[in-house]
Order: sequence, then structure tokens, then C-alpha cells
Amino acid sequence: MKFSYRVAAVGASLLLASACAATAGSNKKDGDYVIGVTTLFSSPIINEYTRGMQEAVQGTGVTLKINTSDSDVSKEASLIDTYITQHVDAILVDPISANGSVPAIRRAVNAGITVLCYDTCIEDSARQQLIKGYLTSDQEGLGRTAGEAAAKYITEKLGGHAKIGILSCDASYAICGQRQKGFESALAPGSYDIVAKQEGYVVDKAKPLASDMLTAHPELNLIFGQNEGSAIGAALTVKSDQRAGVHVFGIDITTVIADLMLQPDPALLFTAGQDAGKLGADAVRATVAVLNGTPPVKETQLIAAVPYSADHPETLRAYIDERK
Repeated sequence: MKFSYRVAAVGASLLLASACAATAGSNKKDGDYVIGVTTLFSSPIINEYTRGMQEAVQGTGVTLKINTSDSDVSKEASLIDTYITQHVDAILVDPISANGSVPAIRRAVNAGITVLCYDTCIEDSARQQLIKGYLTSDQEGLGRTAGEAAAKYITEKLGGHAKIGILSCDASYAICGQRQKGFESALAPGSYDIVAKQEGYVVDKAKPLASDMLTAHPELNLIFGQNEGSAIGAALTVKSDQRAGVHVFGIDITTVIADLMLQPDPALLFTAGQDAGKLGADAVRATVAVLNGTPPVKETQLIAAVPYSADHPETLRAYIDERK
């Protein structure tokens, strides 16, 4: 079955936005807009964002220019400058740095380009001044959802106390700190000790870090991966090292993660999934609406977490089947 984020509401929203354009005095039709998009790096979850964006504009004539910054602030600035030179109507940005991304975004705004954030954004005072909308997953809610599942596991399987290792992304991305806050808020006080924490949000980096963590802390019995790469890296390492009794709780859902959770005796027991396709689609719709004269929404718009458990394989299989 073909997976589509383009629900009926998409068409309705875009038609409504077109109507707004007439009243707002816009000199462009809905289908004439060109939107430049930046992504942080290449990964399955980011591919879900862009898939949602592309599905949302099908049949509208809106053109998306999508390029990755490869987690490099200078490359991100170059992409934004290119979009300025190309006179795009709007830029939909997933900023690398809360502070470091501000100058390039300011140049775009000063050039008369509408800028919205998705996934991550810049520091709050600059955001209020420069950004016309910010859509993201409920980051603290993602962590809390994973934490609630971990708390149940700690009570039922670990005798009420866990030795936890963290594979993080919070040194690089503020949203990951929100995830950690949510995760710990769901755990009962005194029910856990964090015995190790390492920054490793890409699979190839997360795997050796997880292996070192397991070697240095043989008492460790639970790993929390703050994002897709850390959860996958931890799960692969636990399985390859044959570490019985160690299980992984993560954030993000992709077909790779779903496959890992469907394995016999999976290492990865639970993940709090972002509805990344909806986020991407909603971000594009919000951008078009602002271009058509709809007043910007200054409050952060949150997309709720979607829980996935190895105890419910039918949900995981459905997720995979929808993406075939």
C-alpha cells in the first residue's frame, strides 16, 4: 500500500490558503511558490520529513528545493544564501545551531523571504523576531512516552531499579535535552542510576560507544537512545555482543527500527515515534498559509508522540507495510 500524508485536510487547507491569498493581495497563485528547505543530515527519519513535504504539495504546483546542511553551520549558511540568490518565496529550515544559524536566517528575512522552522529552531528571542512559525514533535512528550514504558519495565522486570546508559544527542541539539528531561520525569525517584552517558546520535558512532559502555559498566541493564541513530546503534550492539538482560528504549520510528523490534528476543523493546511525515506535511502547509496572508502562529506547534512496542508486532508490521 502506498503511504500518503496527503489526507483530505491537506487539499482543504491549501484551497483555503489560496482563498486567503486573494484577500491578502498576494501577487502569486498557490502553485507559483518556491520553498527552499534545509535538512540536518541524511537519515531515514529525515527522509520521512521530506516525504511528508513532497506528498503535501503534490498537485498544487508548489515547488520544493530540498538540500541537506550535513550538520555544518557554514554549509547551512551557504544553502540559505543560495536560496536568497534564487529569490525563493520562503525557507523552511531545520537549524543546526540555536545561535550559529541566526545570521544566515536574518539575511534571508532582511531579503524579504518568509522563514519558518521545523524540527529544531533558533534561540527564542531571535525566533520571535525572525520566524513566522515553528512546528516540531513534542520533544519532552517523546521522552516521557519512552520513560513511561521504561518505568513499567523497571518495575516488572528489573526489580524496581535500573542501571541506565544514555546514548545522547543533547550536546549538539537542544531538543534532545528536552527528550532526556521527559524521559527522567517519567521514572520514579530512586528507581534508577545513570551510570554512563555518551554523545552518539549516528549509528556508526553509537555502536562502538555502546560497546565501550557495556564493557566499562557490566552492571548496566537498560540503554536509552535519544534518537534514531543512538537507538539503532545500541540495539545492534546489544545483539552482536550477546548481552542478555540488557534492553534498549528509544526515540524515533523507521522501518529499520521496526525490523529490529520484530526480531526474536529483540534488544529494542520500545520506541516513541515521531509522526515525521505529518510534521513535514504540516510544516509545508503552514508555510503556504503564511505566504497567502494567514497570520503567523508564534506559539510552537507540537506533533504528539506515537508509541511502538515489541509487545505489539501488528503495529510495527503495519508501519512497515505502509511504506512499501
